Amino acid sequence: MSATNDVQGWAWDAPPVAGDTVRILLEEDIHHGAEIGVLRDLHRRRQ
Repeated sequence: MSATNDVQGWAWDAPPVAGDTVRILLEEDIHHGAEIGVLRDLHRRRQ
């Protein structure tokens, strides 16, 4: 489950609102890795 660990680690490093959003998505449906990947890509583009 390294992908999940990567997302959680990123959530903690992100601004509070973005991090909370990712954690909520993970809690709601941990299996939608593609959606989480899109969020991670959007976050990278904003930096």
